[in-house]
Amino acid sequence: MLTLEKPLGIRFAQTVDGIIYVEALAKNGNVDNSGRIMVGDILEKTSVVFGDAMCGC
Repeated sequence: MLTLEKPLGIRFAQTVDGIIYVEALAKNGNVDNSGRIMVGDILEKTSVVFGDAMCGC
């Protein structure tokens, strides 16, 4: 699991097959500076938080 400070500075895109990938990173943004995520990486799993409830997707 990877947790980064906001704002992330990341833009995702989706292929015609439904695959979500990193399309761009903001230069010197939190994600770019982490060095852990690169343009072209595929999003395999995510989670969302609503108040105190967390859902893994």
